[in-house]
Amino acid sequence: MKVFIDSKEGEERKEGNLKEALDKIKEELKEKNLVVTKVLVDGKEIPLLQEVVWKERAVSEIEKVEVSSANPRELTIAGVLDSLTILPKINESLREAVRLIQTGSQEKGLNLLAEALEGLNWFNVVIQGVEKVLGIELSSFSIKGVDLLKKREELAEILRKALSSFQNRDFVNLGDLIEYELAPQIESWLEVIPDLIKEVDKKVS
Repeated sequence: MKVFIDSKEGEERKEGNLKEALDKIKEELKEKNLVVTKVLVDGKEIPLLQEVVWKERAVSEIEKVEVSSANPRELTIAGVLDSLTILPKINESLREAVRLIQTGSQEKGLNLLAEALEGLNWFNVVIQGVEKVLGIELSSFSIKGVDLLKKREELAEILRKALSSFQNRDFVNLGDLIEYELAPQIESWLEVIPDLIKEVDKKVS
């Protein structure tokens, strides 16, 4: 399996599975203060919802892996700024996906839903970075009396349940999660993101 990191050809991997190869690449990047942002396997990005299956593949079955990386600080700053415009789109996609599934356009709805859940996972990683990478204490911010550290934990748990419902094709439960838990979570985060952006600006100025 040929390996390309940020378009540069690296050491060819001949043994083990994809997970083992990626773990080694992540360790090498960590030494350079970089994190993985995207993985392409034979030209296709690994979907979050199929990550476990993909990573069990033997490297002998794969021709090429392309890894993109970035500085975690720069990635987190950009993510916070982008979230103000991306989150409303994710929320809209979630609602539209449920509508499509309920009205019989299941394949189209599932594809849209997978993209939206990928987006929420991205946002969850960004929020983790705000605290771990930028050193901003989430507990110093609150949404309706609940500090952001607890809100992030709530979001991570709801996302875990949503992914589980998706994988089990439990679309009734998934629809309820989106309508009554995920959508309100996204809307509440949108209220506090402008304050987070101000705090991020202080860190980089």
